[in-house]
Amino acid sequence: MTDDKYVSKFNVLLITSGSDKVAMMKAVRAINPNQYTALKPAKDLIDNAPQYVIENVGYEEAAAAIKLIEQAGGTAEMQREINLDILDEN
Repeated sequence: MTDDKYVSKFNVLLITSGSDKVAMMKAVRAINPNQYTALKPAKDLIDNAPQYVIENVGYEEAAAAIKLIEQAGGTAEMQREINLDILDEN
C-alpha cells in the first residue's frame, strides 16, 4: 500500500503553443477535458502562455500531456509539486 503523502504530484506548464493553434487547442482539450470543454478557454490558455495546462497529476499523466503538447508543435515543462506536510512531521 502506498502512503499518499509521499506520492509526488506534477504540474504541466505550457511554455509556447507553436504555430498550429487548432492542433494545440485539440491537445489542451484532450489533456484536461473537464476544464476546457469549450474552445474559448483553451484558446485563452494558448494565447496567454506560459500557463498551467494541468495540475496535481501523477508522473505518467504529466508525461503524456507533454507528449501531446509537443506533437501539436508546442513546448511544455513538468514541474514537481512539493508536499510541505512531510517537512512538518520531522
